[in-house]
Amino acid sequence: PDLGFILRSIYLKKNVRFCRINMFYHKIRDDSITRINLNRYNAECTELLNRYCSENFKREYFRKKRFSYQLASRLYSLLILSFYKLLTKSHDLIEEQTKEPQWDGGFS
Repeated sequence: PDLGFILRSIYLKKNVRFCRINMFYHKIRDDSITRINLNRYNAECTELLNRYCSENFKREYFRKKRFSYQLASRLYSLLILSFYKLLTKSHDLIEEQTKEPQWDGGFS
């Protein structure tokens, strides 16, 4: 419903502002609703894209979903990350975390 609302609002030329804050970490398990409904979610996304988005946007969106684009993008990200680590000589902070949900310091 959120994606449909956002796309319809943009289609109707309304102002939409986005704010995304990653406030906690959680694992997606096999029995999670995200995985159970993945095919239905993808079908709904495609339907909404076809209904509200321009041909140029759809072409770009589906181009980025291709395996070759994602592979190239991930390789590029790995190279940049490796280069950045060499420059800064920093250690991987993610490995130091406990991998468990963390209290966000009260910003909930």
